[in-house]
Amino acid sequence: MERCYLIFRFFVAGTFLLSLMSPSRATAGDLAIPKPQKGEFVRDLADLLSEEAELRIQQLVQQQVATTGRTIIVVTVESMAAHGGEGLTIESFAKQFLKEWFGAERGKGSQSEWPGVLLLVCRDDRQAIIEPGDDWWAKNHTKFRRIMDNQIIAEFKSGRFETGMVEVVESLNHIAQRKDLLKALLPDFSRLGPKERFSLVFGLFFLLIWFLYPRQPVSADDSDGDSVDSDGDGDD
Repeated sequence: MERCYLIFRFFVAGTFLLSLMSPSRATAGDLAIPKPQKGEFVRDLADLLSEEAELRIQQLVQQQVATTGRTIIVVTVESMAAHGGEGLTIESFAKQFLKEWFGAERGKGSQSEWPGVLLLVCRDDRQAIIEPGDDWWAKNHTKFRRIMDNQIIAEFKSGRFETGMVEVVESLNHIAQRKDLLKALLPDFSRLGPKERFSLVFGLFFLLIWFLYPRQPVSADDSDGDSVDSDGDGDD
């Protein structure tokens, strides 16, 4: 009986040591995918895109970078496990891409944000995600959810991976373009000094009062000109 107890203890201790020695999840630096080169916006490791689709995505992102300075990176992999992401959720896997490739970590007070968004598709895991690299993109998370539902999930269920990814990039392009158009039309109040801000607020307040203040209409009796009766003759 005592021998069985000792064997059991050795078994438990050995199992515990093996669990410490065996990595249960990927850590930073484990992703076996080289960082994209400058001007490279598509990394299709799962062979889901045709040459025409890759070229279309490249052109869309190049136009956006030129006009807004914001980037979209499209990555497809066979599975997370095949590239060092075994045991990770797709959210953690995507964040690790951004951290390893661009040193990007979003969060309160973070100074290492990356002005782009990652579209990651894991073919065999049947998962995809749009992961923002900075707070500007993160503010559009509700739009990302609609894109996921209406384009990625809908197209992927039908096996149209290529169509879905091109549509997603087009939608992300539209988000960036509209935001920058609004930014261009509105003044940058952060650059105004105290006097300029005071003048602007005072002017807006004056205009508001001017529009809201009731103005009395001028009656015929108060006018200086001669009155005319209904049949067109003047006063006797």
